[in-house]
Amino acid sequence: MMNEPNSILGSFQTGNNETNVNSLVPEESGSEIYSSSLVGESLPEEDELEITARLLEEESYLETNLEQDTISLLGNSQDNDLYLRTNVDQELEYSYDGITFWGDINGETSELEPYQLSDNSQIIVDLKEGLDRLFVDQSLSEDLANFGATLTFYGGEGSDSLMGTQLNSLWEIEGENSGNLNQYILFEDLENLIGEEDNQDTFILKEGASLSGVLDGGEGG
Repeated sequence: MMNEPNSILGSFQTGNNETNVNSLVPEESGSEIYSSSLVGESLPEEDELEITARLLEEESYLETNLEQDTISLLGNSQDNDLYLRTNVDQELEYSYDGITFWGDINGETSELEPYQLSDNSQIIVDLKEGLDRLFVDQSLSEDLANFGATLTFYGGEGSDSLMGTQLNSLWEIEGENSGNLNQYILFEDLENLIGEEDNQDTFILKEGASLSGVLDGGEGG
């Protein structure tokens, strides 16, 4: 199960100010008490606490299971947003806001444990109940194609959305709320397909297939 990352980089809104955070690490192994290292002028103590509380409250829903080459990313009953991309080493990175990304798939250990894509990789995303959205970056879509690996997004209960990549993409709806994006990103029990802005997406609805929600090519797409 994934808890908080061991090192967190990014910027956070504290009151009316946006604060850059150089690092935020547990004071002790397994501790939920965090110390922050801020870039620039230090903030009042209450703002530092706000950063910590926000991370603990809003960014701890994801649970991971790893079995051989298959990684499962699981949500909860709340409305979850999940952003996925790969870095230059073809390692999977995830984010809750599209700004701060982490590559450690096991926050319970003190060592960084990345998940590197390979020919046999399978990524399974099941965000459970709620109005969930999965954002897939161009980097991950390209690496999946290069390796012949797959990502499968299970929509589940609630009205869920797959958000497209920056690539000119091919969406194929092959069954009832099921199909694929660029061949290697599969979706099942999913209501809404949303393309990225300012690209050229193609949507193919195959015979007998249907989509119960929204199909949107994105502005300028």
